[in-house]
Amino acid sequence: MTNTLGMQKVNQLMAEIKTRDQRKSEIAKNAALARHSQSGGSHDKSASIRAIWASGKYSSRGICAEQECAGLGMSYDSARKALRNTPDPI
Repeated sequence: MTNTLGMQKVNQLMAEIKTRDQRKSEIAKNAALARHSQSGGSHDKSASIRAIWASGKYSSRGICAEQECAGLGMSYDSARKALRNTPDPI
C-alpha cells in the first residue's frame, strides 16, 4: 500500500517537472520568434533575398546569395539556405 502512495507522489512530481519544462520551452520559442520577426530580423532578410531571387536578376541561387548577402547583412550560408526550395523565377 505504501509503495503505491510513493509511486503516486513520484508520478505527480514528474508531471510537475514536465509541465514546468514545457512552459520554459514555450517561453524560449516565443522569445526566439519575437527576435527573428523584428524589423530587420532574419525573417525579413530571408524574405528580401527571396524577392531578389524571384526578380530574375540572377541566373543561379548561389550567385544571387553571393552577390546580395553582404548588402542584406547576412552570411552567404544563411542567404543560400533562405533560397532553398524556392521556385525558379519566371
